[in-house]
Amino acid sequence: FDPPRFPLQTNDQYRTLFLREFNAITVNVGMVAMRASPTESNDDAFVYLDSIVDFASANDMKIFFHHLVWHESNPSWLAQQSCDPETMGQLLQGHIQDVVGRYRGKVYAYSVVNEPFDERFNSAIWNDPWMECMGEGYIAQAFRWARESDPARSEEHTSELQSHSFSSYAVSCVKKNKLQSHSFISYAV
Repeated sequence: FDPPRFPLQTNDQYRTLFLREFNAITVNVGMVAMRASPTESNDDAFVYLDSIVDFASANDMKIFFHHLVWHESNPSWLAQQSCDPETMGQLLQGHIQDVVGRYRGKVYAYSVVNEPFDERFNSAIWNDPWMECMGEGYIAQAFRWARESDPARSEEHTSELQSHSFSSYAVSCVKKNKLQSHSFISYAV
């Protein structure tokens, strides 16, 4: 397996400029870290993320992982899974724990659930496999699993608004206690 390389590793001029002008890296981890299949290891997928985290650490930079869960980046095999809440919950929990646990103490913040609300209709959570099988509670559960996977770091930072998709439906869910307000908060570890 030959891991992909990113410009900060391969381009000296780019790296010099980047290190002079920036103090943080944001990495799209959605498709990189999700397993290739429900039964295969995803160790190869982590080689790329490991190299970025190592670079950030070596250069005293904060690292942000965007996103752990997003309706646009589910692997194709997920749609073929039986819609069993327990099985889907185990898959989602495993994914979150794999990523957050692997980088425990190294990643400054995660976008845990990205854009859960469908702004086109201003009235619903995206109907992806997580929502379809686990209901809207999957959002809060994803945050709990992320916090549990790196509890010491989660207490060190103040949370900040995560969702770019905060509709009137989301507000009404919070008001009705259908979803806890922390479901929409970025988990800064």
